[in-house]
Amino acid sequence: MSDKFYFPHLDWVYESPATKWIVFLLVEVLVLPSILMLERMFSSMRGKGETKLEALRTEIDRLTRESREKDRLLKETDETNRNLTAAVKESHQHAIKLEESLSRQKMKTADLEKDNVVLQGRVGDLDQQLAARVDDIRRLRGEGERERRGQEDLVEKYNQTIALLETRTSELRVTQQFLTQTDTLAGSEVVRLVEDLNTDIFQIVATMMDRFEFDKEHTIQGGDFDRVERARSWVARCLGPILLEGLTTTDDSAIIQVAIQGITTMCADWIVNMWHPEVSGEGRSMDRMCKDVYHSVQKNEVQAVAGRWRSMAHRHIWMIYGRSDIASRFSDILCDNLADVLVIAGCPESWEQVRTILRDEFKGKLQSIVELALRLNKVIKEETTSCDMESIWEVPGTQFDLGKMDDMDGDSPRAAKRRRMSLAAQVACTTELGLRRMVRVPATEDGPEGKVRWEETLLLKPKIALQSMMEGLPIREAGSSRSHSLARLSRG
Repeated sequence: MSDKFYFPHLDWVYESPATKWIVFLLVEVLVLPSILMLERMFSSMRGKGETKLEALRTEIDRLTRESREKDRLLKETDETNRNLTAAVKESHQHAIKLEESLSRQKMKTADLEKDNVVLQGRVGDLDQQLAARVDDIRRLRGEGERERRGQEDLVEKYNQTIALLETRTSELRVTQQFLTQTDTLAGSEVVRLVEDLNTDIFQIVATMMDRFEFDKEHTIQGGDFDRVERARSWVARCLGPILLEGLTTTDDSAIIQVAIQGITTMCADWIVNMWHPEVSGEGRSMDRMCKDVYHSVQKNEVQAVAGRWRSMAHRHIWMIYGRSDIASRFSDILCDNLADVLVIAGCPESWEQVRTILRDEFKGKLQSIVELALRLNKVIKEETTSCDMESIWEVPGTQFDLGKMDDMDGDSPRAAKRRRMSLAAQVACTTELGLRRMVRVPATEDGPEGKVRWEETLLLKPKIALQSMMEGLPIREAGSSRSHSLARLSRG
């Protein structure tokens, strides 16, 4: 039997085994479950009690917080009541002041009503006066409308007169600017530009003479025959047959240098005096047309009008047809022309090779010559209006005139002897450009009617190579291969 359920006062019962088993069964079956159930009931009741206790504590805390909140609200209510009481007192005082102000306003209103009665009487009088004034205004408005229409007519005529005056003033201002524009450069400065151009041409030609060699035994290559034949024809037109013959029959390097300088000077003169910047057939036609038009303007207009017309026309022609690469294009053409002269003079390279050398080694210097010639073109054609200027390039075969041109050899004994021996000395080519100034002046009363008179001033003489410079020069041997080749071309 378990000691857990042992009861000492029942020892008599325990002494019997059967009784012990009965008691054990009773305890185990009846008492023990009851006790366990009671323990569970007590445990459950204890848990519920603790839960209720916790709930009571929570409720107490809530009530405590509500009590504090009510205390706070009571304090705020008291504060609000005190503020409201103060506001009520202040409102009461303000109401008293408003009643006093209202009383004063009533007194003022009574006074104003009295004044209003007086004013109404005055308004009646003023209405009568106003009616009379309205009649006067209507009458005056009719008169004013008639005067206004008359003034508008006068203002319109005045505005028309002012507009016409402004138009005429603008036209006169433009005319004054057109007729009184001053030249950009003085004549001496233009001369200096021409001299710089001549110096640059001389220096680059001297450099070319050092660069190229000339072989009198050289045989022209078959592929260059046609090109050399065209070159001979072109050089004969530009430098004349005498200088062409000197290039092909003599060994003097001075003749070659003069020919190269003459071709370069001729191209520079063409650039300085051209009107149209295109070198095509159409461009040359336009150039001739522009020159013809300007010659007509020169003959029929005074110098101020003709010069200004020339300036404007040239500027607009170049604005339309000019190109940014014009200096490069002209320098390429100059290279081609110089290659013609060098091949004719006996340069052993082919024409293509000579042109390539010129473009690779001399194009920069040649382009500087072209740019200076273009600058002179602009100065003479656009920036000079008080007169006409043009560069001087003498045509080969022209009679030499010491008063208008200089011998390139100057006053050397050799040159003087040549001039004495040849009384009819002729120009071989121009080696340095000259410059002349021309001004159209009114014809004199005793002069021919309608005859245009020009004052011409020679600012710079051109320098000339005479045909007589080739007298006494060594002639290439008749049996040289080059002479035979050129002879064949000449016969062809």
